Amino acid sequence: MAYLGYMYGKKTVYEATQDKKIMEIVRQVTKETSKLLVKKYSFDLEKHQAYINKIIQRFSSKYISDDILRVARSPIRKIGENERLIAPAKQLLENNIEPVALSTVIATVIACALHFKNDKDVEAKELQDFILQNGVEEALEKYSKLNRNSRLVQLIVKKYNELK
Repeated sequence: MAYLGYMYGKKTVYEATQDKKIMEIVRQVTKETSKLLVKKYSFDLEKHQAYINKIIQRFSSKYISDDILRVARSPIRKIGENERLIAPAKQLLENNIEPVALSTVIATVIACALHFKNDKDVEAKELQDFILQNGVEEALEKYSKLNRNSRLVQLIVKKYNELK
């Protein structure tokens, strides 16, 4: 939500939750990752969906709102091969779960993370400098341990370029 909020010019997570486009992408991502979690860990789909709704509702409170730049900080860690963005994307492709939707939602969020700029965040600055000098494919290879020729990298790069 934070990376999408950043790309859409939002200042707080609460503002991001009030944007219909952002929330549609968030709901699509949670729908796809839910399919993976249900399949992998035998979660009860209804209970898992209730948990997701509870989390989204908590983020939607204007009284608990958080700064987008704070929540989005440390993008290198968050695009790590076993972290919250790359790991589920790889597993969705490996398990052939909704690969078409993946190209429009999770790859979009990863691309937003790759666009994140904040000169006060050491990781964000390092990532932007690396992308500027070496390109997105090499950044994904270095920080996410992805093969630059993989389908996932191709999907992310496509979304990254569309967001420019």
